[in-house]
Amino acid sequence: MDTAGYKVGGFMNKQLDGFNKFYKDSKMEYPIDMVINFLEKRYSMLDYDTRKNIKALDVGFGPGNNLKGLLDYGFLTYGIDYSEVCVNQVKEKYGHYENIREVWGGDVLSCKIKETFDVILCTGTIFLNPLDEIEKILDILYNLLNSSNGYGNMLINFCLGDVDEYTCYPFLKNLDKVQLLTFPTMKKLLENANFVIENIEYTYYEKIIENRAYKRYWFEVKKNN
Repeated sequence: MDTAGYKVGGFMNKQLDGFNKFYKDSKMEYPIDMVINFLEKRYSMLDYDTRKNIKALDVGFGPGNNLKGLLDYGFLTYGIDYSEVCVNQVKEKYGHYENIREVWGGDVLSCKIKETFDVILCTGTIFLNPLDEIEKILDILYNLLNSSNGYGNMLINFCLGDVDEYTCYPFLKNLDKVQLLTFPTMKKLLENANFVIENIEYTYYEKIIENRAYKRYWFEVKKNN
């Protein structure tokens, strides 16, 4: 895969400095609850010999806490992130794992990934792109998801809004905008990309200092074969 120069597409190219500063020396070490629940429900009953042959991809892995969850499950683990700081930190922290395979710099819009994956995490990242780029990313993720062995599942989340708008929403410093979506639009985007929705969860929390509520829908999806 060509990753020369940490290629990133569209909006993401404007946000690198913000993410590099935010995640520099991050102490986040453990997967978030929604990722743990997804992995436990889908893969905890598989024996180790089965899990060690499953290929997993974390899209936009940030500090690497969710990617570590994939590694700890024994999966052959890959990751991609547009932040050079995040890429270097993950390589340093988790490069000793025998089951880590590739950690790429870039994003799925601009980098040509030739692998396919049985497990894909796309959490906390796709809504940093405007709607037209989200549609393109979903088409790419559909092609990256392997369904030949029966284990192919993806966990993805979106930010909820009252209307579909690409708007200022500074949940991280130096970020300009995120794509807020209504719930029907989220479902339509996934279905238009030919995904089958198997489970939906909703999370809500408030940050008093920022006076903002964070509302996200989490979708467990598979390919429509």
